[in-house]
Amino acid sequence: MSGVASRLKQTLFGTYRTLSVDSDSSNESKLNKEKSSILDSLITKFSQNHDHVVKPSCPDQNANNRDHKILLIIDSPENEWGKIFRGKRLHEGEIEIKIEQATFSELQILSSTERGANVIMKVVKNGQQVVRMFRPDFVLIREYITGPDKKNNHKDFLLGLMHGLVPAVNSLFSAYNFLDKPAVYAELLRIQQSLGCDIFPLIKQTYYQSFNEMLIPPPLPVVVKIGSVNSGYGKVCVASTRGFQDVTSIVAMTNNYATSEPFLDGKFDIRILKLGQRYKVFKRKSLTDSWKTNTGSSSIEEIALTERYKKWADECSTLFGGLDIICVEAIHTVDDKEFIVEVNDIPKSISLDKLEDDMKCIANVVIKRMETHFKPPIGAVKKNLTNKSLNANVSMAEYAKSTLSPFNATSPKQSPHHTEKIPRPGSAPPLELSGSGFASPLLDRKNVINDNLKLTRNRKSSIAELIFGTDKI
Repeated sequence: MSGVASRLKQTLFGTYRTLSVDSDSSNESKLNKEKSSILDSLITKFSQNHDHVVKPSCPDQNANNRDHKILLIIDSPENEWGKIFRGKRLHEGEIEIKIEQATFSELQILSSTERGANVIMKVVKNGQQVVRMFRPDFVLIREYITGPDKKNNHKDFLLGLMHGLVPAVNSLFSAYNFLDKPAVYAELLRIQQSLGCDIFPLIKQTYYQSFNEMLIPPPLPVVVKIGSVNSGYGKVCVASTRGFQDVTSIVAMTNNYATSEPFLDGKFDIRILKLGQRYKVFKRKSLTDSWKTNTGSSSIEEIALTERYKKWADECSTLFGGLDIICVEAIHTVDDKEFIVEVNDIPKSISLDKLEDDMKCIANVVIKRMETHFKPPIGAVKKNLTNKSLNANVSMAEYAKSTLSPFNATSPKQSPHHTEKIPRPGSAPPLELSGSGFASPLLDRKNVINDNLKLTRNRKSSIAELIFGTDKI
């Protein structure tokens, strides 16, 4: 019995044992035998229905032998990624992409050295809970890994994917580093020190390990951020010393670190979105009195991409080994200055009318990365090389037939500077030329055809050398 099946049997047996009532010692052995037989039948059925999960073989070898790849997309069901990837395949249709979509709360993971990462997905369809187990070949994370409460902290699932060496967009290594924004700010500060404050204007920031370091307030007003949460959570605008002391007491209750940044009176926000090689720039202005433009009502306008904005996005996309999907958030102040506030590795669409186009751009990025990671099947490679060789041979044969035949009326004319050579004694007489300068049809057909065949073979050998690395075909 495989390791996964054994662990499942132990789990079911423990649950069954906990739920069962106490019995006397005479019936205990009989009850255990009945339990064991029931569990063995369940494990047998489970192994038959999930053969690709419990099969004792290398996960990478299984992944290479399959004619499809399982793409796990972690996102809310409102975003229907199945429609976006419908009909999409890898390597010119050679590999099928199967989509599995769920949220973090619907997923569990088990990873081992022998079998890699196995995901258990529990989703509700038509009012019934459906449980499936599969091994993801690739992962796209579109849901925030951490949230405002402990229930929304899914760092343990991310560690399971990393343990199973599952490739992803963005990389799981970058996703892990983005869990703590002070680490991201440190990399942004490194970019600023390299380029200068004028080219990369990063906002100033102060880090507090705990509330004990917040005894002396910074120059006010400031924005205090508690922990590393997105969507405007944990951010407080403080304008007085008393207010800063109140926020300090809240930080003490959270047992978390905090950061403070100078409050900037902005005209509007700037969002620079980079999806692969696609750039989008938006200007967002709040229509309410809230200083958080990402909450409440706001007006959104797509503006032109400047070299300055492109530089910001390109530099930030190099963080943690490279990011294919990234969003740079900046503030344009009332005195017409711009400051980079933060970088987001899981950017959400700024409006519903941009959602579908953003999803299509992200899908193209995922397909490109999957094709880089998964090589085409061996049969497909041989087929492509054979087609290239046949096309090359046909093209050269047509070229030789059309341009080198002595009976072709479109043979190239001689140069106007051509001078007829005087034959040496004993040599063959010169070729008879027509008045228009073309070769005469009285030439020896056999010699010309042999010359054409030799030239064609030479050209075919050159093409074979380019394709196969040898001149023998």
